[in-house]
Amino acid sequence: MAAAFNAGNRRITEELKKQKVDSYYDLLLNTETSRYIFRIIALKTIFNDPESYGFHLKDEDLYPPIPTKTVTVTRTIKNLVDFAREHQITYKTLKYFNPWLLKDYLPNRSRRTYHVKIPEDGNLEYSNLIGK
Repeated sequence: MAAAFNAGNRRITEELKKQKVDSYYDLLLNTETSRYIFRIIALKTIFNDPESYGFHLKDEDLYPPIPTKTVTVTRTIKNLVDFAREHQITYKTLKYFNPWLLKDYLPNRSRRTYHVKIPEDGNLEYSNLIGK
């Protein structure tokens, strides 16, 4: 529940019991929390069709796609953290570009071919982006 993200799960649960209702929409909450869900819905609606709401974005207003290269893998990778470091990226970056990697390893007993995306410029770590 998004309201719990704002106010805390315990607070929302207690208020539901205290006010004897089953729905967030029937709760009387402070102004910030009571508006929270509607703000999220408004943002989602605008993001789905920004032009309809007066937001006309040009290509130069958007972030360009990050160029990637593909690494072909036909073996088991026991530790994706180490695999990422071997390719000069963080585990977080590896998972960002490959959301299909569900675990911190890649089993491959059948020697299937996987295509792992890696940014061409592996220098995407936070500390490098802020100049440390």
